[in-house]
Amino acid sequence: MRDDVKTFIELCVRAFEPIGPVLEIGSRQTIGQEGYADLRTLFPGRAYVGCDVAPGPGVDRIDDACALGAADASVGTVVAADSLEHIAAPWRATAEMHRVLAPGGLCVVTVPFIFPIHHPPDYMRFTPEGLAELLRPFGHVAAFSLGCAQWPHTACAVAVRAGGADRTGFAERVARLRAAWDAAGRFDTLLPAEPLTSVVRLDTGDVQLDRIDHERTVAYTLDCPADGCCRVTLKVDAAGDPAGRQVRCVVTDAPDPERILRDVSVLVRPPVRGRWVAFPFEPLADSGGRRLVFRFSAPAGASGTRISVHTARVGGALSFEGFVRRRT
Repeated sequence: MRDDVKTFIELCVRAFEPIGPVLEIGSRQTIGQEGYADLRTLFPGRAYVGCDVAPGPGVDRIDDACALGAADASVGTVVAADSLEHIAAPWRATAEMHRVLAPGGLCVVTVPFIFPIHHPPDYMRFTPEGLAELLRPFGHVAAFSLGCAQWPHTACAVAVRAGGADRTGFAERVARLRAAWDAAGRFDTLLPAEPLTSVVRLDTGDVQLDRIDHERTVAYTLDCPADGCCRVTLKVDAAGDPAGRQVRCVVTDAPDPERILRDVSVLVRPPVRGRWVAFPFEPLADSGGRRLVFRFSAPAGASGTRISVHTARVGGALSFEGFVRRRT
């Protein structure tokens, strides 16, 4: 159990107010995590069953995640915290999670991506989009990544099985989850997984670091080839105060630089070396054929936090990638 994973589950509980009974897949608490990895304290007043393939602390029932003993639609909430990577056929496990979950029930899943092999058997890793695809049969799914935008350490998702009563609306509760995560300010940005297509990527490898602040900006001009521009990433280093500093991206039209099309800020928390930071924004429906300018700065923030961008030693181009919304 990792701090950010436990916090994600806790905030999902607050945002979605799930019902019981709760079924945890992979509940055995490994050596050194006894007590800390016990998630049942996050679900007070709800019946709770911890399942695993081997006995140990936190295990109430020996069960195979690919052939659960629970009846159809008998569970109100399913939790699988960093367990799918240990299952040889994770698609069977998620199908079982869907089967036992009641309509309107909640499913919370976290999995590693860039992470050491651990607690063998350890079979595979998951991208955020791959996790969303596994959970697609649930009907309502929101997947996210944590860490570097291109090399995240974790993918996590929350899903609700379709067919139940409208519980204030899935999108509203996801927004509540993200707001609570941002307010906590303890971990990496919760970056939504979206169907994207890369339209430009620059990263020469032969780079220098270029400091930015509120007075000094760096810019990239993109002749966007397609509609739906909705995200850019910038490769940065950060040092100093771990409270972090906001990095701002302002999007304008090259012919009309005073007209701001999008304005988004992302918190970068040191220490960071060579991390791709994502700036997501509402898609520009008519971006195809337009010359867009992306200006990056680091407004005054935490004392001592230094933000540097990666630029090519020859030509000075930013390490930059731009994306448009992919048609699915």
